[in-house]
This record gives sequence, C-alpha cells and structure tokens, in this order.
Amino acid sequence: MVSVRRILITIVVFGLIFVGTGLLYGYDRDLALFFNLACFGIISAYIARNKGRSALGWFFIGFLGGVLGLAAVAMAKPASIDNDTVIT
Repeated sequence: MVSVRRILITIVVFGLIFVGTGLLYGYDRDLALFFNLACFGIISAYIARNKGRSALGWFFIGFLGGVLGLAAVAMAKPASIDNDTVIT
C-alpha cells in the first residue's frame, strides 16, 4: 500500500510541475526554466534527505543537473553509519 501511495504522490507532483511549467512558459520562458530546475532541486534534496545524504548538496546537483541530477540521487545508495567509529 505504501508503494501505491508513493506512486500517486509522484504522479501528482510531476503533474503540478508540468502544469506550472506550461503556464509559466507562455508568460516567460526563463522563469519557466528556473521553476523547472528549482523543482528538480527540491525533489532531489527531499530524496537525498530521506537517504541520509546532504540535502543542500543534492539540491544544487538537482538544480544544475535537472533530470540527470534527479536520476543520480534516485540511484544513490543510502548513507551508512559506521558504528565502529566513536566520536568523543
């Protein structure tokens, strides 16, 4: 059931991005491009945070890389915590 919910949320989010970009494209192409890249950055940061990675770093990768940055964070493995290292 959780995977169906995630699929529906993903469809809605990308639908909103598509509609927002389409509406802005008729008004200003540069603003539409910025909106599109900002959405990719935000989604990349969200996925990275859930995987225990740097949200800010992945935001910029998603923002500058677009679809490629989003694909990279989706394929990245979750960060592992080394239990042998003790910080004092």
